[in-house]
Amino acid sequence: MPDINASINSTVLEEGSLAAFKCSGSGTPLPEVHWERKNQILKKSEYNYQISGKNSSHYGGTIDLLLNVPFVTPADTGFYTCVVKNKHGIRKSSIKLHVRGKDRPAKVISKAGKSQYILQESKD
Repeated sequence: MPDINASINSTVLEEGSLAAFKCSGSGTPLPEVHWERKNQILKKSEYNYQISGKNSSHYGGTIDLLLNVPFVTPADTGFYTCVVKNKHGIRKSSIKLHVRGKDRPAKVISKAGKSQYILQESKD
């Protein structure tokens, strides 16, 4: 099975910020690595996604794949999934992005983990 290492599990950003996620995949043979959203493979030519990566070896080694979403809006809220696969299997790691609109502040209603918060948007 290939190995996967994603940068974070969850993040909350203000509208207009840059969302930057990193995922690394390793194994022999060198796995394919890509990002998905809503079960669709993200391509850098689509929407506002900036995807870049590098590999450290042609046979076995590590591939780092970066996903940047500049100027996020609340429509970008959701799960972004890194997929790592080779002939031995597939692994996935998801990151939850929540984007707060500038005109709707959020308050923390509970802390679910070290870097994960459950938010409730105010209606004021």
